[in-house]
Amino acid sequence: GTIRAFELTNMLTVSALITKAAEARHESRGTHYRSDYPIRNDQDWCRTLTLELCDENRVLIQHQALKSPTDQAAPHAQ
Repeated sequence: GTIRAFELTNMLTVSALITKAAEARHESRGTHYRSDYPIRNDQDWCRTLTLELCDENRVLIQHQALKSPTDQAAPHAQ
């Protein structure tokens, strides 16, 4: 019913945002591999990406540099 419809909508929204984040990151890191950027690039991409869904057609992507390559946003983020 209605709850399943909301859950599906949320899953599709999160999937779209994950795809946008992957497209924005011009490197390969962990299980995120890009054939057009096959190498990990800490110098340019040791940062946190924050995505904000502004409306159905606009996503705001913000980049925030980490203090150092070991200053991860989350303990499991490598």
